[in-house]
Amino acid sequence: MVEVANPGLILRPGMTASVSVITAEAKDVKRVAPLALRFKPDPQDKDLFHVWNREALADGSSPAERHRLWILDADGAVRCVPVTVGVSDGNNTEIVDGAVQEGERAIVGYLGQSRQSPSTDERSGFGFRFGR
Repeated sequence: MVEVANPGLILRPGMTASVSVITAEAKDVKRVAPLALRFKPDPQDKDLFHVWNREALADGSSPAERHRLWILDADGAVRCVPVTVGVSDGNNTEIVDGAVQEGERAIVGYLGQSRQSPSTDERSGFGFRFGR
């Protein structure tokens, strides 16, 4: 329940409102679209899927239990980077720890998949640039 002053009687019974409650804030941090954190290799993509499963065998955890980003390097190579995430507002998620740099491109999907974010890299169709 939220109480709001209404001195001009602009608000009337039955009206609805959207309220945002800020519970945490982070400034000047590395951030990425949550879509990049949800990317999982297609089982038919043998190269990436093998890397994903190999990581699980290395430490005994399920690949789904950890956050990771798939980074597309400038030379076209793909690398998987485990990351620790911080606060998120649904549009951006803070990257607290992980070997990623501002300006690198994180994979958010395969070419041909529907594009869900205007922040995808227009040149390749499947990147997201890290920003502050």
